[in-house]
Amino acid sequence: MRVKLFPPCVFVLGLFFFSVLEVLGRWAIAPKNVPIARLAENVGRHLKANPKDAHGHYVLGRLHSMAFALRSHVVEVVDPFRRPERGKGLPAFAPWRSILIRTPEKPKRTLTVAHLLNLDASLRHYGMAAKLNPKDAKTRLGLAWMYESGFKVAVAVKSAPAQAGKLPEEQRKHLADMAAEVGEWEERALALYSEVIKLSGETDIKKGFLGPAADSLLSSDAAQAIQRILSKKGRENSPVQQKLLAAAAAHQKRLGVKGRVVTPIIFPLDKPRPLKNLLLTGKTITFDLDGDGVKSRWPWVKPDTGLLVWDPKRTGRILDGRQLFGSVTWWIFWAHGYEPMGMLDDNQDGWLEQRELKGLSVWRDLNGNGVSDGGEVKPVAAMGIKRLSCKAHESASGWSSPVGLEMSDGRKLPTYDWTPRSIPARD
Repeated sequence: MRVKLFPPCVFVLGLFFFSVLEVLGRWAIAPKNVPIARLAENVGRHLKANPKDAHGHYVLGRLHSMAFALRSHVVEVVDPFRRPERGKGLPAFAPWRSILIRTPEKPKRTLTVAHLLNLDASLRHYGMAAKLNPKDAKTRLGLAWMYESGFKVAVAVKSAPAQAGKLPEEQRKHLADMAAEVGEWEERALALYSEVIKLSGETDIKKGFLGPAADSLLSSDAAQAIQRILSKKGRENSPVQQKLLAAAAAHQKRLGVKGRVVTPIIFPLDKPRPLKNLLLTGKTITFDLDGDGVKSRWPWVKPDTGLLVWDPKRTGRILDGRQLFGSVTWWIFWAHGYEPMGMLDDNQDGWLEQRELKGLSVWRDLNGNGVSDGGEVKPVAAMGIKRLSCKAHESASGWSSPVGLEMSDGRKLPTYDWTPRSIPARD
């Protein structure tokens, strides 16, 4: 398998700055408008100052995993063409599976050395995050998926060093190291998936609600991955692998349908108000707030409440929670919405202002229908917002910023990381 070689001067992640991706079929999902290059630069700057920050390495590993997967114009985050089934057992289409970015079987873009360097970078940053935070299941899940995905292109990985003569020495070494180890990657993936089940399995079973930060039912992702690998047609499993396969299937049966918690950033636009005064009472809407591709019932905000959204092309269309600022922004998983806001803080002064506000808008659901209708989504500047704070304080009621935004007329208003719970569908 021949691998195309990009010029060595190209910054790998810069190649993969992408906008709205085409969606394959009704049920396939792709990340929307993720500013990969900008995020990677800011995370890299943060890691230079904080080299032992496990979450920073996790985020950079995830960004590189996206860049690797995006050699196609479509990224299958979940199984395509598979209608959601909410009834008995685990939904076939579930938010916790979204931690894995699935690459199409027949990608439309040729695999390049640049993609393999993203694979290497993702493995290294995920690996560092796992070393710094050994009990973080989502990091191990991401690392496992990269090993699994890399093993699928083992022929390309092995052939890359011979075609990398023009690359810098360090990059050639990374490619050579991967080529020497790729034969072990599937076994490493299985071991990591098994660790994920051990780390989060029992906790997942006991949970009544899932999330935020994609830290819920990761064991389901891991169990499905084990079944995916060990159930390949024609595969002969060892007794140990047969036992692992049976254990994964048994774990899946113990998991049930659960509601989910997501955390969008919301705020008043007229005067300081407590969180409870921003929310509707006794009413729900149908919206894909957790970004899993399935519209569920959720509590909702009042018509004059602002939701911070990512709309860089100013389409005015907010389709799901990945475009809001919360636990699933850009299909990267966060503890609260102030974390992804901080990734846009280019000068790291704790505020988003001037050019840093580019791409940010406010959605007010004026008719309360859970749909971003015409005129409801406007750029932050058009709403009179001068700057937004990335700094937050945690209390018993969650994360918030007492002076979360400043208006152009001098008013200072709070922002809140709201944590609504979905309403599970009934049989």
